[in-house]
Amino acid sequence: NYTENTVEFENDVLNTDGLSEFTRFNVKYAVGKPTSLGGKCYRYTGAVIIQVFVRPGIGISRSVVLADIISSLYRNNVISGHFFGVPVITKIAPESTWSQTQVYCEFYFEEYE
Repeated sequence: NYTENTVEFENDVLNTDGLSEFTRFNVKYAVGKPTSLGGKCYRYTGAVIIQVFVRPGIGISRSVVLADIISSLYRNNVISGHFFGVPVITKIAPESTWSQTQVYCEFYFEEYE
């Protein structure tokens, strides 16, 4: 459960007026592939991409703290049958209104016929 700050989901427009920080949550899936010659099991891969935004005056350390919290939720964890790897945290060059840190974590899950 992540309740540290306001979250914007895909296809959602968040009014950021008055906010000093927020996160944007995205999930990207790739094409599934059979894991055996018989085709009874298919493995699907994807990535969770979470962008952490803070106002430049707050400092980059706050976005790194939030990114660490998010990373700990996914690191080598299994959530609803999705197996997550080790997240990668990347600081993005600040823009005029927001500083950004990104958390990228690959995952996979399997389906059986």
